[in-house]
Amino acid sequence: EYMGDFEQSISVVMESFVVVGKDAKFGPGAPDQEKACHIIHAFMECSYRGRNEKLRSVVTPETTLEQLRAVFESQSKHSLEYFSIKDENGFILSREARDLPVYNFSNRCHLALKFDNSRTLTSDVRKLAYDAWEWISQQAMPTPSSRGQSSQNK
Repeated sequence: EYMGDFEQSISVVMESFVVVGKDAKFGPGAPDQEKACHIIHAFMECSYRGRNEKLRSVVTPETTLEQLRAVFESQSKHSLEYFSIKDENGFILSREARDLPVYNFSNRCHLALKFDNSRTLTSDVRKLAYDAWEWISQQAMPTPSSRGQSSQNK
């Protein structure tokens, strides 16, 4: 009987020391059970300009995802203002979801998130490419009015 209690205690402690690998996934658990967690172990990752930054933190179940972003940002060297928050499966979480407590997304008191700016970066690159194309097009094919101006300036 004593060994049973001991084994159960060891099992609970071991669950707190889950090794998080590259493909670690927890998935959403039952919100009622997750809300009862004393703490949530948050595993956060951010890729920024070729660097990969990781942070493990502990928060209360009522902490929102937006507050969790602030925790990561306080430990990081750059702003995450324009970064989206993705779940462990790569889905971007909506603005409404960011204001929900983390217990809605955790499982067995663990949560994995990624902060990502690829959508913003893609938009920036697309705009830069478009602007460059416009500039090149104007240089390569002068308009009739610019041809007249250049001959008058000679």
